[in-house]
Amino acid sequence: VVISGGTAEIASDNEGGNAAGVVFLGNGSLKLDASVNFSGVIQGFDSTDQIDLADIAFSPSTTLGFAGNTTSGTLTVSDGTHTAQLVLLGQYAASNFNLGSDGMGGSVLTAATAVAADEHSLLTQPKPA
Repeated sequence: VVISGGTAEIASDNEGGNAAGVVFLGNGSLKLDASVNFSGVIQGFDSTDQIDLADIAFSPSTTLGFAGNTTSGTLTVSDGTHTAQLVLLGQYAASNFNLGSDGMGGSVLTAATAVAADEHSLLTQPKPA
């Protein structure tokens, strides 16, 4: 699924999960009806995008954690009953992510800008004067 300036909704039953990959190209919104079953890889997620975790209730006790390296990692969001583990390509830290209410009982995830794994080659160091 490629999202560029639009919204995509991915539904999944409670048994099968899914393996759809998602690529954000800017100003995108992804709604995961069953984020606990989502098994795809998410690429390009940054501050212009959002992910709606419809099955993760938002409250002061909703937790968010991230474990990864310079190319990818796993973002874990839990409401104490349901836990989503999203695999993200790119360079992130736990402090990059914000969590809020989606206004419909779920949680919405936003992020600060991150460098995607495939964009590392585009970065260069300034030349000394």
